[in-house]
Amino acid sequence: MDGLNNSNRIQTGINNKSNADNSGKTKTPPVYVVKKGDTLSQISEKIGKSQSEILRNNPQVKNPNQIYVGDKLNLVSPNQNSGVYTVKSGDTLSEIAQNNQTTVGDLLRANPKAANPRNLIFPGQKLRLPAATINPNVETVRPKPIQPKPIIKPTIPIKPKSPTVQSPIQTKPNTQPTPIKVQAPQVIQQTTPIKGDLKLGVNEKYRADLLFAQQRTGTNASSLAGLINAEAAKDRSGQWNANSFNSTTNAAGLTQFLRGTWRGMATQKGTYLNQIATEKGYVKDGKIVNDKALLDLRYDSRASIVSAAEYDKNTLAGAEKLGLIPANLTGDQKAKYLYLAHHEGPGGVLTHLVDSKTATETQAKQILGIRLGGAAKAENYMKSFGSYRAAYANFAENKAKNIFPQQFGNDKSKMQEYVKKFGSYESGYRAWLNDYTNDKVQPGKFRSAQTEQTTVPTKPTVIPKPVSQPVTTQTTNVQGTGLPDTSKMSESEKYDLYSNYFKQKGVTVDTRPDQRSILGLRVTTNSKLNNNRGAYDDRMVVLWTDKSGQKHVGEFTANTEPNYRYVVEGRAKNVGGSNAGELAKIPDGNYDFHKSTSQRLGNQVLREQDNRISSTYDTNQDGNYDKSDTIATADGILFHKGGRVDVGSMGCQTMPPEVYSKFWDSLGNDSRFNYLLVTVK
Repeated sequence: MDGLNNSNRIQTGINNKSNADNSGKTKTPPVYVVKKGDTLSQISEKIGKSQSEILRNNPQVKNPNQIYVGDKLNLVSPNQNSGVYTVKSGDTLSEIAQNNQTTVGDLLRANPKAANPRNLIFPGQKLRLPAATINPNVETVRPKPIQPKPIIKPTIPIKPKSPTVQSPIQTKPNTQPTPIKVQAPQVIQQTTPIKGDLKLGVNEKYRADLLFAQQRTGTNASSLAGLINAEAAKDRSGQWNANSFNSTTNAAGLTQFLRGTWRGMATQKGTYLNQIATEKGYVKDGKIVNDKALLDLRYDSRASIVSAAEYDKNTLAGAEKLGLIPANLTGDQKAKYLYLAHHEGPGGVLTHLVDSKTATETQAKQILGIRLGGAAKAENYMKSFGSYRAAYANFAENKAKNIFPQQFGNDKSKMQEYVKKFGSYESGYRAWLNDYTNDKVQPGKFRSAQTEQTTVPTKPTVIPKPVSQPVTTQTTNVQGTGLPDTSKMSESEKYDLYSNYFKQKGVTVDTRPDQRSILGLRVTTNSKLNNNRGAYDDRMVVLWTDKSGQKHVGEFTANTEPNYRYVVEGRAKNVGGSNAGELAKIPDGNYDFHKSTSQRLGNQVLREQDNRISSTYDTNQDGNYDKSDTIATADGILFHKGGRVDVGSMGCQTMPPEVYSKFWDSLGNDSRFNYLLVTVK
């Protein structure tokens, strides 16, 4: 799971000192021999070390629930006495410092080369370890993670899926942590039924916890069961293992929380984990005072399930605010989006839902701002690539290249199949995660009464301009069928019809009184049509409601594509190296236009807010715009009057002069407009 703060990517094999200092305390034995009846949690209590630390020092233990009589466990890291730590993929300075009982400042002073402007470290780098200075029982402030060179530092790291864990054969069953005692509402009973009758089979023991989570968060228990089934390690019978531990990432519990994420939830006011951690004394005044005990709460099934429900719901809410989640989802559909939020985290889910190949300049700018930690950082990053869209493509590809391999361990053949099939790490990872989610997250399997199973949409969605409230629309699929015939419809019916285009793209129509939204319906046309003059074969629609709530629609004949005459005349921009230059066609998407002026075209034009749109240039000059052509930034894309015969467009949205005048009048006094462009044929 992606983290709430930036210190949650942990790598196994980290050096941990366990020998005593000069205080006179007895040194920890270097090896512990497993005895009959031992469990890892019991050994942890005996020697005063966390289970995580023991596992880090014993990479041969693949499953924390599978240890056997006679096994020898190393209690001291092999690197402990060397005074040098070798950086591994995923390490952060804060975690290295914490696990070697020092501070980031002392670590940087001992390693001047690591004290660069970004505190960048990279796999294979040797770091000198200073003397221990930290009390391991006291929580410290941790800086942002340093990602492996030369990968771009993301805001939020992403967790790989958990491997399946087989049922252990032990002489004594493994004991779970002491369950958390909280007074549940009276309605939460072991036998409380829910809609569809929760069916858990071998996981019946988790019924009360699932129902408690449903009561507290509003997320359906069967949806949570579907999420857990995709995330938790299971034995051969399919029973979830509440003591699941991923030695690659240190993720633990039924819902596989990373340490940084868990700490973030524990210190976030209002969460269930904050409540119980405070009651138990693990958190005081918003600060962690017993980190080990807090992290062990990940193995408590109720804490794990409720925290996952709260985290996923909050993460999904962020994507919903940006218009990335379709409205009116069924419970099973919502469960799949919840899992995507759980798997990718607040930042990663945005990158997953918005494909860089079809993202607009505005979308790319907004997402980079979120992922990189602010508009200024996004702008600085963009300058290296010439446009936000190009910068976003680089970021998304590098991000996927970093996290995709984590899903497959040593066997990367499946990953390579996806990369080859879909043409990039970004597209391959997106396709794989959608396939995995659709296959694994099946809430209906946990209800006696089955309901419709749906899939996660694979097409990217768009970020709209914020609006005051959603509008109820039709749900009939009207896309891909050409321009709709509205000749026999009332104005209200037209409004509902066109609103549905917005809805199906995850964009909300602006329903504030007299606030206009613009819809462009594109019929794909070769730019050489009509002797290079183009054609007015598209439709522009203006939607709004008045103060009384009455719906209004304006429909206008339009053009959304350039015409080839400008290439013949040598006025087209040279992008692909052609002597004649190429024309730009803006892609489908959601844009922010405002009223403006043009020295050449007058004072009745609409100009895109950023005045730069990542567009497709007809590089091979065949009049079509497809994957064989070049993508580059187009400047000065406008809405303006076209000619009566010639559409007069080098990439702008145009209409015949008399039609454009009516279109302009329909815009009223509004000055900024959400423009959605959709290809319908």
